Amino acid sequence: MEPLLEYLELHHLDAILISRPENVRYISHYTGDDTFLLITKIRKFCISDPRYTEQISNECPDYHIVDWRQYGSLAAALKEVAE
Repeated sequence: MEPLLEYLELHHLDAILISRPENVRYISHYTGDDTFLLITKIRKFCISDPRYTEQISNECPDYHIVDWRQYGSLAAALKEVAE
């Protein structure tokens, strides 16, 4: 995780969105499906739907879980957590 945070700092980025399943797995160790990661300098989010929240909480305990369906769309969920 440290190299990713260094990358954010070096390139003056506020956050990075990880969407490719193999990258999600590599970074978070989450083995399920349909999940995105939003990594900021201070917080890490797993954005998924309710089918996977229990698995995420077991495999990624240091990530904040966001159910994108509560916001109506992935874009709305990203907007909410990014603010």
